[in-house]
Amino acid sequence: MSETSAQNVLQRKAAAARLVDEAKLTPEKALSGALARASEKALTLPLAVSTCKLRDASLAELLDSLPEKGLIAVLEGPSETLGLLTLDPSFLAALIEQQTIGSVSPHAPDPRRATRTDAALTADWIDRVLRLFEDPLRVTPDSTWTYGYSFSNMMTDIRPLGLMLEEDVYRIFSITAALGDVGRESTATLALLAHGKGPTPTGQPQAAQSDGTAEKQEWQRNLTRAVEEGSVTLDAVLHRVAMPISDASDLNIGDLIPVPISALGGVQLVSGDGAILGAARLGQSMSQRALRLIDPDEEPAFPALQHTMVDDDLPSGPLNLQTTPPNVQMPDLPDLPDLPDLAAPEPRPDFGDPVADLDDLPDLPEGASSMALEDLPDLT
Repeated sequence: MSETSAQNVLQRKAAAARLVDEAKLTPEKALSGALARASEKALTLPLAVSTCKLRDASLAELLDSLPEKGLIAVLEGPSETLGLLTLDPSFLAALIEQQTIGSVSPHAPDPRRATRTDAALTADWIDRVLRLFEDPLRVTPDSTWTYGYSFSNMMTDIRPLGLMLEEDVYRIFSITAALGDVGRESTATLALLAHGKGPTPTGQPQAAQSDGTAEKQEWQRNLTRAVEEGSVTLDAVLHRVAMPISDASDLNIGDLIPVPISALGGVQLVSGDGAILGAARLGQSMSQRALRLIDPDEEPAFPALQHTMVDDDLPSGPLNLQTTPPNVQMPDLPDLPDLPDLAAPEPRPDFGDPVADLDDLPDLPEGASSMALEDLPDLT
């Protein structure tokens, strides 16, 4: 047997082995493996699934089985379909503890409702679990209802879910797992629409793919995933200040640059190439600085100043009082009434030289020179 023939035989055997593994793969096994791999890769958290059971249930049965506390995450799928992933308080606390203190404590904390911070800390882990769950199932018929889900938001109250979710049959996974080195037992639930709207599976016979439709769909899905998972950096420009280069080069750490309050309502979102992509308002959320996107045509929250004069606006050379800086319009002033002419001042009388006339003064009365201070009257 030639080397080429041997390689072809090995390739056929490997392909056959993959088909056997894919035929044996079940959604329960795929989800169990996804939970373990996502926890290990994303959080370095040991996770062992004890049980993973799949059942079909109505929307009413699904809502009745949701936990009162813990995390209720809404998942968004293709064609605006929605699903749910719930984590009991023990499971949620284990994920938070692993990210904050680096390990899972032996005893679960007291049950509590999840917060927005909890959702933010677990969103990436949830997305990774869902991707690892759907990938091995793309070549199976289960891909139509497991494909394309990702974290959307969290719910603090289950009552709105009856209006948000479709009145249909759901496939519900009930999971029990041991988390961390201490093996803390926790539970989770994943619920997806049984009649999913994902693409048809790619593991079809070659004859059915002769037109290349399946390959095109797979390429489009891979391109969509690559674009959606890409990252972009935006700069938030709060205010622009014009100053001479000499002043800019003298700036040091700790120097203050005045920013008008109107800048808080006129933040610009700028891309790397300098293009303005939108407008925002600066504020805070959960004790952190945050931006709220606004309509560029919306009235600013703080009225902007009509004109801020900088050095470049001032005329060069000697200041001319009859010259106004460019771009600055002086308001029209009212005419002043005619004022009467002032009369010429009267001439001051001539008192002569006071020093020269001292010799002409009369002598003091006799005894006047002996007047003492005690002879003066008291002032009232």
